[in-house]
Amino acid sequence: MLPKKEVIEQIIKGLQKLMRVQDWDVTLILLNDKEMEKTVGDSGVDGAFLDLHHNCGNIYINTSYEHDWYYTLVHELCHLQARMLTHAFRHLMGGKSERITLIYEQYINALTKTFINLCPVPTFNKIIQSNIDIVG
Repeated sequence: MLPKKEVIEQIIKGLQKLMRVQDWDVTLILLNDKEMEKTVGDSGVDGAFLDLHHNCGNIYINTSYEHDWYYTLVHELCHLQARMLTHAFRHLMGGKSERITLIYEQYINALTKTFINLCPVPTFNKIIQSNIDIVG
């Protein structure tokens, strides 16, 4: 079940601090299928628009079906964390390459799964509820 928007926004802020990307202005946008199709171009998936030059972005969560919204948050924030890697890959390969994009996404997926294993949603909810400072 998808928590209230305010709770997800708190989780995003906490994740940003934990992942050391708190200098980014990230906006959560909750959309239904029709709005997702119109905004993202695909009604069946969550997504993000990340502006790597201005440190801002939107994370889109589809509210029309049950899914792992936490995975989406962590995945998109991993992209922020790895932004310099993206630039290095593109520079080394002389631009955007389908093969590099695939390898990069596999890396982000592995990083996301590792992070979620270390910091699952219930653990994160306890941190938020107790107001513990996540990173000293």
